[in-house]
Amino acid sequence: NSHSSNLRNDLDKLTGSAHRTEGFVADLAESVKALERSLERRYRLTDKRIEDALEDHTRDLREARIVGAPDEALVGRTFADVAAQHIGQVHQATAVGVSGRPLADVTRRHVHTTMVAMFGWAVRHRLIDRAPTDQTRPPKVSFTRRQVIPAGDQLAVVQAVEAMSPDGPVWMMACAVRLALAAGVRRGELVGLRWGDWDPGVQVLTVARSVLRDGITIHEGGKSERLRRVVLADGMAAWLEDWRERLDGLAIDLGLESRGPDDVILTWPTQRGPVAWRKPFRPAEVGEWWAANRAEVAERSGVPVVASVTWHGLRHSAVTALIEAGVSIHDVGAVVGHSAVATTMGYWRVGGAGARRVADASPLG
Repeated sequence: NSHSSNLRNDLDKLTGSAHRTEGFVADLAESVKALERSLERRYRLTDKRIEDALEDHTRDLREARIVGAPDEALVGRTFADVAAQHIGQVHQATAVGVSGRPLADVTRRHVHTTMVAMFGWAVRHRLIDRAPTDQTRPPKVSFTRRQVIPAGDQLAVVQAVEAMSPDGPVWMMACAVRLALAAGVRRGELVGLRWGDWDPGVQVLTVARSVLRDGITIHEGGKSERLRRVVLADGMAAWLEDWRERLDGLAIDLGLESRGPDDVILTWPTQRGPVAWRKPFRPAEVGEWWAANRAEVAERSGVPVVASVTWHGLRHSAVTALIEAGVSIHDVGAVVGHSAVATTMGYWRVGGAGARRVADASPLG
């Protein structure tokens, strides 16, 4: 009947379509296999060429002589020729320094770190089996203790600086000394602070950059190359807000632009030509003022030790005050931007208040 005939025709169509599909799939599979064989031959040849080129390059590197090394002990040698004793000779040479002036301990450690990186690279590229620096130790960094201003005398020092100003507490150096003692910022970080870095709502000052010696070049992230956020105490936060209000008042009086988020915090009007805001200071200018006036600050404050405290000593004073107040070494290091806990530990004094608290905590009395 007609239904059977239609069904048979439909089955024949499906069967033919299935055969055609099966053939297509088989053809496709064969094409893929042919492509794989082609790619395999191609990449096998490419890999061989790369291996040959690397081997030639490695052979050249093994025979290459070191130039521009930090000491003659390495110059002219191949990587394989350098032994631990030669690394020791470099350490001795950096201790003597140029013209009898030894390099700073930190610089000597940087030299060692450079050699570690250089020979580590040689090991990774199979030029040598073992780095000679693995058998040596980096030079020790000796901590030079600076004179510091005791925590109880720091407010008197700030007030003495303010009293030296012809215009009262709005003077720029009062702001500089306060921030150095409150936040432990370095000179370059201090002159790089902007109003956009200050959030009065949460009383957080972000140290986001450092101005280098030329007063122009900006090093983002500060010396430690990372942002750090310092929470200021209520009194310091209020003083900083008062400082901004005073600057805004000066702007109105002198017809200057109000301070915006990109303007520096440490500033003052200048009379060079038309009255204008002072551009960012060079870090050295801050230190030079302190060196020239610290004896007077010592006399006005009644704190004699101030006459022997360098500008960087203000940072040391801030760190020492925090440690002796019982703040965690790790927290102090994070606030002031130390890259290693060992650096912060250098401020811990055997005769300090922290050491006394440790002794008093003993259950044996």
